Amino acid sequence: MTAGAVVNEILTEVPVPMMQTEGRRGLLSMKWFLGALGILLLALLLEAGLLAYAIYVLLGLLLVSRFLAREWIGRLRAERQCHG
Repeated sequence: MTAGAVVNEILTEVPVPMMQTEGRRGLLSMKWFLGALGILLLALLLEAGLLAYAIYVLLGLLLVSRFLAREWIGRLRAERQCHG
């Protein structure tokens, strides 16, 4: 077996644990959003303007970073070449 064949065999295997954790990652980010919304509601009820502003900024950053990451991943391309 040549080195190129070994590398090709290793690179074509898809790790299963990586695919299984994908669903949990989305749930964790939703907990962040729900927690931030809860703190925002509490800050608005207690009339804590600075805390409410900070949560608005946090929610904005979470939404923008999620959007930019999805756009970047959607356009990501990979190419490999094996010279044997």
